[in-house]
Amino acid sequence: MTKLGKFASIATIIGTAIAGVSYLNASPQVVNNNQNNSGSIVNQSGESFTTNNFNLAPQSEPKLVIDSINNGSWLLRKPDILAAHGVNNKDLHIERVNNGSRIEVIDSAKLDVEGQMTSWYQVRVIQGMHKGKVGWVMQPDVRYQ
Repeated sequence: MTKLGKFASIATIIGTAIAGVSYLNASPQVVNNNQNNSGSIVNQSGESFTTNNFNLAPQSEPKLVIDSINNGSWLLRKPDILAAHGVNNKDLHIERVNNGSRIEVIDSAKLDVEGQMTSWYQVRVIQGMHKGKVGWVMQPDVRYQ
C-alpha cells in the first residue's frame, strides 16, 4: 500500500469517527414523560424537546339511563300508556324509577294507542335505588348518557 493510500484510509476512519461524535452531540435530547397514557404534547425549546403524554380518559360505552320530562318513569308489568302516565291501571306499576338510573334494554315493542304507535323498552335497572327490577318504560324516557 502506498503512503497516499494509507493516509487516505486513516483520514476516512478519523473523518467517520468525527462525524459520528458530532452527530451524537448534535442530536436533540429527548425526555419522555410517558406514564402509559394516550395522547402527546410536544414542547420544543432549543435543541431538546419533551413529550408529555397526558391522560385522555378512554371512551367508554355509552350508558342508557332513564331521562323523563316527568322526573322519572314508571316501570310497568306490561306496556300501557295510561299506567305510564300514572293515570290508570296502577296495578301495572312496579316502581317509579328516578331520572339518571342506569338501565339495560332487554326487549322492545310497539303498541297502537288510538292509531298512534308508541315504542316501549323492557329494561333492567342496573344502577340506582331499584337495581335488579325489570319492567317496561316508554322509549322517549330512555336516552344515552
